[in-house]
Amino acid sequence: MKARRGLLFALVLGLAGGAAGQGVRERAFAWAQGDFRAPLTCLVDGTPREALRRVRIHPGPRHSARPALRLTFFDLDAPPDTRCTSFSGQAEPNVIGTLELVWDGRTRPDTGEVDFRNALRREGGFDFKIEAGRLRIGAVEAGRAGERVVDFAGGVARASQVPRGSDTARRLAAFGGQRHLALEVTAPDGARLSFDLVELDPPPRAFRRRRDVPIPPDMSQERPEPALRSTREGEPDAELQIDTFVMQLGETVDALQDAEASGLLVKLRGLASPLVERCSQLGYDALADAARQISEACLERNPVAAHKAVVDFTELSKRVRRGHRSAAS
Repeated sequence: MKARRGLLFALVLGLAGGAAGQGVRERAFAWAQGDFRAPLTCLVDGTPREALRRVRIHPGPRHSARPALRLTFFDLDAPPDTRCTSFSGQAEPNVIGTLELVWDGRTRPDTGEVDFRNALRREGGFDFKIEAGRLRIGAVEAGRAGERVVDFAGGVARASQVPRGSDTARRLAAFGGQRHLALEVTAPDGARLSFDLVELDPPPRAFRRRRDVPIPPDMSQERPEPALRSTREGEPDAELQIDTFVMQLGETVDALQDAEASGLLVKLRGLASPLVERCSQLGYDALADAARQISEACLERNPVAAHKAVVDFTELSKRVRRGHRSAAS
């Protein structure tokens, strides 16, 4: 009994030590991480459209000599002759590449939580040293021909809170999302880029799982919505096709979500377009309409509408699966 108590006491101490072992560096890294979007307005074929620049702040490689973050900017992948501007009307360039960020200040595990709270309250955010990285920067309408490469190594990246009640906060509020951040990166030569970021609510991951593990019938905890059944339910020549389609629906949703999250609208449209006819053929008209909305949003180069359409398709897919389970029982 004493041995067990001693082991339990050691485990508690170990857990407490792990929680207390985070300095301000680790806490600032965790605070800054996220998959963000920077809202833009882009003129496509003479028509202004909402667009989203993807900016991801994520952990650096584990084998690095020192803990690091990676700041990745994704290609806007805009049609030729497209011009993009910010909320204020200033021209926005295309920015592509990855920067490696490190913490260059004092960090102590015993005062990490206090240091983090004080710094966030006092400074509103955190500065990170840019250890390495180059960015390709150029006017969107010029394409690759107008790009230049800027070395940001030795510069500074600052992530900060967007002040509540500010004009920026009000504009970003229209996109919802979990968090709003202001990001600024400055190169040693003075080149500076700034972005207003929103972390969008992720699509529901009801189907995310290991490929070899089936979904338990009672796993879903979502609020009850009417189940969706095929209008061709009970037709002998459609039963096997419907079974196969629903069984593969998890992978279908995962592929749509992954393409949307990566900003790959061409790929997303290629996945959604065949689903329109397939869902209609199998008697899932609501799902076909959702797939059509995804395809149309991609064709219009509207990532905001594409995100919403993927969320709608995901929710409908869960209802299709529930309807299929209830039909089979």
